[in-house]
Amino acid sequence: MKYLIANFKANLNHLDIINWLEIFVPETQKNTQIQQKLQSGEIKVVVCPPFSFLLPLKKKISGLTGVVCGAQDISRFDNGRYTGEVTAQSLQGVVEYAIIGHSERRSSFSETESDISQKLHFCRQYQIKPILCIRGKEDKIDPDTPIVCYEPPQSIGTGDNLSLDETLKTKKQLPLTPKQLFFYGGSVNAHDIHQYRANPEIAGFLIGTASVSPTDFLALLNAV
Repeated sequence: MKYLIANFKANLNHLDIINWLEIFVPETQKNTQIQQKLQSGEIKVVVCPPFSFLLPLKKKISGLTGVVCGAQDISRFDNGRYTGEVTAQSLQGVVEYAIIGHSERRSSFSETESDISQKLHFCRQYQIKPILCIRGKEDKIDPDTPIVCYEPPQSIGTGDNLSLDETLKTKKQLPLTPKQLFFYGGSVNAHDIHQYRANPEIAGFLIGTASVSPTDFLALLNAV
């Protein structure tokens, strides 16, 4: 199985999301090759919009096999007096996956390894599969995390993706267990995904910029 994770980040408004869905859903439904791959489990798509759009998006994609909702983050706190926080418990049953430890969270919001550890704990507690993002071998990898995504900071949003050889070289330096899936994220688009897609060591892709456009994301889905 190959995974495609669409991370909209802090982009798109309500009308943009509706437009994205009105293009993505029908095109996915009528493409027999994509449908076959999704229904057979060869491909899985996880769409991660801003929190406010999770429920309407979940409703719209409910008829698509192999397409599910994910969160871009969760709170490091459990339920309580934490105004503005979105907890794992509040997302239980809404999302199947959550992106944890994205480099933008680490750099812009000063997330620590302790914060990330707390988030992973709450993901497990509330049956949400975490996608742990790391910047390299300097970041801690929880052995119980099912998915580890390597995203070199110099490649995020720059258009300068890391080569397959460099990506696999870094992977060899990571303390991964045989059960952990390895993803790559960093300026992946329909033009450069070909060098990674056939490699069995890379199980999925975290897509940022190229996921904001439904046509660009569909092109990636077709490429995979």
